[in-house]
Amino acid sequence: MIRSTTKQMALVLAMLGGLGALAGCGAGSEVPEGPTFDTSTIQACMLFPVQEALAYGDGSVSTMSSTLEDASDRNPMVCSYNAGTSSRPRLFKLEIRAAASAKAAARQIEASRDFLSRLTNGEIQEVPGLGQKALWAGGELQQLQVLEGNLILVATAQTANAPRSLYIAKRIAKNALDRLQPKAK
Repeated sequence: MIRSTTKQMALVLAMLGGLGALAGCGAGSEVPEGPTFDTSTIQACMLFPVQEALAYGDGSVSTMSSTLEDASDRNPMVCSYNAGTSSRPRLFKLEIRAAASAKAAARQIEASRDFLSRLTNGEIQEVPGLGQKALWAGGELQQLQVLEGNLILVATAQTANAPRSLYIAKRIAKNALDRLQPKAK
């Protein structure tokens, strides 16, 4: 039988308190809550217009869509351009992922870290100064995830030059963030 002492009880309470704090805050709790965006008004192609894609694609891009998208409504939260050819695409894309709250979005971006690391063979890094938090997943993926309030902006820039891909993805995300308007509270 274990004998309880004041010191043991204090240690157990401290451990339980620490676990409770972790459970309550979750991953990404260091990120302050940001603005809330009304997703019914967001259109990714307004946040990432073709003129910008043309500049990144050396003057030639085409929109990417499927036959199904052409026959039905397009997803307003996704905007894709191809600056290459159909056989060798160079994808420039902005996807907006909405969460129920800023805390939920922060948990989602943190939860994606391990998966992105596996997809890119560990080529993942923090990108300071962009949104509330930003992660670059290099390798073949070449994708930047940026947290802002209840949104995660996913900017993809697939080029043959990894530093250029990161530069373009940062520009896509920064310009989109500048155009976003939080909903009035």
